[in-house]
Amino acid sequence: MELPYSRKAVPWATFVGPEFFTLSTNPAKSDRVIAQFRALNGKIAAVPMIRGRLFPQDEERGILTAEHGRILGAIECLWVEQGCQYARFGNGSVSCFCRVPIRRLAQLLGWGAFGGRDLAHLKRKTIKLKVTGYYLELEAVEEFRRAGVKGYGFSLIDGFDLAARTRHGLEQTTFRVLFSDPYSRQLLARRVVTRPKEMLKMRSELAFLLRLYLEPIVIGRGVGREHSIELLNLIRVLNLPPAGWHQFKSRRRAIFAKALQELSDTKTVDGREMDVGIQQGLNQRDFMLVARLIPLAVPEHERARVEAKSPPIAKTGGR
Repeated sequence: MELPYSRKAVPWATFVGPEFFTLSTNPAKSDRVIAQFRALNGKIAAVPMIRGRLFPQDEERGILTAEHGRILGAIECLWVEQGCQYARFGNGSVSCFCRVPIRRLAQLLGWGAFGGRDLAHLKRKTIKLKVTGYYLELEAVEEFRRAGVKGYGFSLIDGFDLAARTRHGLEQTTFRVLFSDPYSRQLLARRVVTRPKEMLKMRSELAFLLRLYLEPIVIGRGVGREHSIELLNLIRVLNLPPAGWHQFKSRRRAIFAKALQELSDTKTVDGREMDVGIQQGLNQRDFMLVARLIPLAVPEHERARVEAKSPPIAKTGGR
């Protein structure tokens, strides 16, 4: 599907990653992080991104958390279920849209039982996706600097309006959600990592961020090829808010190992399994997180060959 890219569009292949979300323990209402994007020419660009503001002097609007990320993924699933609807406008902009029954949204998020207060909480969280902004300092990227583009502010959702409300013993509220132009372009071009429905039910915020970080990397590397990163570096890459456990090697391993429990036996969006663990590397002052894709079903003779080349990843690491 060919879509015209305006000068203000953000034509990056990998768009929404862990840089867009934080932990609920983060007290900051806005911050500045370095986001890694893969441009359409295949090059990796490090772009300064302000979270919680639509422009540098904007009021602080808060930073979206992993819970907001799960809600966004659930709305994306509803968009796919409803046939990937979108509208294209004369000015070149595009908007994907869908209807969001609030109870269906709660079910996708794994809420087994919910009342009026729970649904009101979910509505507030969903509205936050509209009012919370980001600002990309694009002048740091050469191709945009040459084009005279300094920056670009946007949100992930542009519209969130009441579509229907009926009562049949229980309130049935449905909203009409419009994705923003840059996010809509990513959806239509399939340039975001589609979130498996099991990911929407994750309870660990750290596990959710890890999944956003790991999945595109291991899929890009292919079956059997490992990705490894020291835990201190991983804390920096995930932009985790300051916490006392960051300073202690054993605590870092314990916190990440607990988060990895939610990643065990999960499959990537293309149906393959991720093998993720923590082990001791050459640097004795820290542990490493190691991840790789493994085939869903490997013939016995192939399994022996693969295991000979890639020994199993330790799940707990050294002492």
